[in-house]
Amino acid sequence: MLKSKMISISDEHLSKTSQASYFKNCIEQENHLNKNVAIITLGESLYSKYIISSIQLENHFRDFYALSGYIGDQEIETYQSIRNTMVSLETCVIIGDDSRHNDYLAKLTASGKTSHRVVNVSHKANNHTDHHIYNIGYTRHNTPKDVLNNLDTNISLPLGAAKQDITLVEPLVRDTRVAVIDLGIISNTSVGFSIFEICSIVRYLGYSNTLDTLYLYHDHMEDLGYPMDQAALLTWYFLEGRHHRQEDYPTNPSNKIYLVHSTIMDLDLEFYKSNLTGRWWIQHPENKTNFIPVSYTEYNEAINNNLSNRLLEFIT
Repeated sequence: MLKSKMISISDEHLSKTSQASYFKNCIEQENHLNKNVAIITLGESLYSKYIISSIQLENHFRDFYALSGYIGDQEIETYQSIRNTMVSLETCVIIGDDSRHNDYLAKLTASGKTSHRVVNVSHKANNHTDHHIYNIGYTRHNTPKDVLNNLDTNISLPLGAAKQDITLVEPLVRDTRVAVIDLGIISNTSVGFSIFEICSIVRYLGYSNTLDTLYLYHDHMEDLGYPMDQAALLTWYFLEGRHHRQEDYPTNPSNKIYLVHSTIMDLDLEFYKSNLTGRWWIQHPENKTNFIPVSYTEYNEAINNNLSNRLLEFIT
């Protein structure tokens, strides 16, 4: 069986290129790159070893690497140079302490290379004109008015709606390329996700077949206290979701098809349910190769002739 591996870097002053080559060479020596997750830490006081030892990840999972060492917190471009050299790694989990990295990762991902979405889990919504960001858990009082006025509410889920039915999050994150989670959104009060709800979200992210980067951050991460415990716990649930991930697609011939007639649209809508995972999709009524993920709740609402704005936009 494969074993998890801690890769440490002794010289904190290695160049970005040298760091990337060093990490890549260490991993390639193991010769099993196809299904690995790399855990990278940013900032001088943050170490992957803390993440692993705090909940003993290696007792449960054997297909990840912890890349421990100083990667300049002000230069997240270092991460990209490392990521570019480890193209066989499916996902990088980054632990950091700077919300500014959110915008950098979003813009990096949406630079024309992919149409997959960027998910932002935070009290504060993000809005960019050059690509779509799916905001999960935003609150109106924490989001600037100009962002709220331009926010595409069809692809974003406010905190209240997400807490009312956490399963609505899964379709929005299923085809994610980058997910950024502000650990500050975890709260013991109603104004924020409970730790159980946020664990469900990262588990959904672990199921994703497209996820490239998961970034967990907190403005006070360097304290190596509560935020680091949260990061460790979320890493565990992400890896668990990934461990149980199955590559299911709407075109799988074993899927079940459910026809729902919409009197609003005067159309027969085709919903597909995976026999592997129980996940749902809806097919575009004209473009039969076009599907989007939906939840079981959205399917049930369609039966009652109630289509969400997201589905209406897709159909029309």
